Amino acid sequence: TMTLMSTTNGVDAFYNLGTFIARQSTVTFNTSGAQAIGGTATTSFYNLSINNSSNITLNRPAIVTNFLSMVMGKLITTNTNVLTCSSTASANIGSSSSYVDGPMIHTVASAALATRTFPIGKGVAYRPVVINVTHSNTLSVTYRAEIFNNPADRKSTRLNSSHSSVSRMP
Repeated sequence: TMTLMSTTNGVDAFYNLGTFIARQSTVTFNTSGAQAIGGTATTSFYNLSINNSSNITLNRPAIVTNFLSMVMGKLITTNTNVLTCSSTASANIGSSSSYVDGPMIHTVASAALATRTFPIGKGVAYRPVVINVTHSNTLSVTYRAEIFNNPADRKSTRLNSSHSSVSRMP
């Protein structure tokens, strides 16, 4: 287990140059100042715990292979620096004070019923998503979720033929 309480260069609390081996451990971001995950390589975490009210910014893509725990604060991601939960990973539901702010990916590679939790939100809007999927084979399928803070009915795109309506969220 590794708990990161500060930054190494004033920005990054975790900076991977390509030599980090997660094994079966937990990396916890836990402090009162903003932190980031950076480096030159994508990092694979076995267990990743976000417990920082000042937020963590993902400056490189990251992968969780076992469990994502959102305790306190946001994990800020982008289209380039996205968090992926592998087919063996799961996540807790997070809370209104702890979620992924930006895109998040879950991979499913199972023919059995699979439940995947996306503890996501945008800005101050916490909107977790839980999906239950069953595939006909074990080929890997990627599910990507992100919250957008504008109504779908105001988008310029049209619904495809498989959709009949768009729901509004309060």
